Amino acid sequence: MAASSGAFWDHLWIVGLCSIFLLLLVFPPGVAARIPLPKGTEDVRDLFASAPLVFHGRVLNVESREHRSIEEDVKHFDWDARNNQARIATFQVDRWYKGSSQLSTVKLQFDYGADAINGHDCIDLRQNTTWLVMARQRGDGVLEFSDDCEGGLPASSILSPYSSEAGVRQLQRDLIAGLQDNDSAMRLENIKRLGGLKLQSSSGALQPLVDHGSESESQWATYAMFRSGDLSILHEAAEMVESGQSKISIMPARWMTVELRFLTGPLAVPLLMDLAKSTGHTLAVRNSAIAALEEMRDPRTLPDLASHLDDSDDRIQFNVLAAMDAMTQTRQCSAPRGRSVDPSQVALQAATCMKWWKAEGSLLKWPRADELVNHSTP
Repeated sequence: MAASSGAFWDHLWIVGLCSIFLLLLVFPPGVAARIPLPKGTEDVRDLFASAPLVFHGRVLNVESREHRSIEEDVKHFDWDARNNQARIATFQVDRWYKGSSQLSTVKLQFDYGADAINGHDCIDLRQNTTWLVMARQRGDGVLEFSDDCEGGLPASSILSPYSSEAGVRQLQRDLIAGLQDNDSAMRLENIKRLGGLKLQSSSGALQPLVDHGSESESQWATYAMFRSGDLSILHEAAEMVESGQSKISIMPARWMTVELRFLTGPLAVPLLMDLAKSTGHTLAVRNSAIAALEEMRDPRTLPDLASHLDDSDDRIQFNVLAAMDAMTQTRQCSAPRGRSVDPSQVALQAATCMKWWKAEGSLLKWPRADELVNHSTP
């Protein structure tokens, strides 16, 4: 009797497990939500490096995924196909940058719609549109995006002539060639892609658009040059942030303050200091400039940073303390810790740090910037 009872419960456990599996198959849980990046701020260089396949192509047609057996869908974990959401786009490949260079047409499975607001399935492929595609091979011979929100980026259909260059450099040449597109929307997309490629050698092609392009082209080209590490555009970038608040819907100004934080290298110090010290700049720009200085860990900045310890804005004071704390490792300049920091605590600690700096810190010999590591200009 005990043996029969054990067999019964074993059988019931197996049936229950199979039932749960079938429910998950028919009603799969949603993919974990994520915050999608704003259009035009994608990191093309990183996407290129991480994708097994990269090509430029035109969509010939889009059709619904041919329904297969449940066994095939289970084999390929094809939840979208099982729920009649998946579609297949056939691409005419114009140029391979990475991967299968012999194929002139490929099929790519994608989904667009329901999950776009959750940071997934954001790419809407339509017939006769051209794309820069980062993809990977599925088990059934069809491709899929390497990233379902950033793996497909619109691009001009205009390409440069073939050259001996390959990979990222050929992609850069093609994106630059597309700046001559008569379609202004496609020109703008290529400007954004060049910004995401982050190659300073793109500046020569972008500068004319900064100077003579339309308002949107000029703003996005400024952003692209800035992302590419061209420090000559830093002041224009700061002005764009400050003057563009009323035009935020047509320009990338809101993302520029984030990019300020990624400037590195001693050559950026004087420019960042100008931004941090000028009362003519907004607090967002000044805060971002000081945060960038903190990340640089360049002791040459200590005297100028110390001059901001009595700033009227407690956020500036806090960032200065954090920067000086990281470089001096002294108790007097340690930044207050905790989720919610009292502004009076910040002011008190800033005054303590200022007193120490005047009495001791400014008299010490700090290492030269060239004695530090990882201070190369992007």
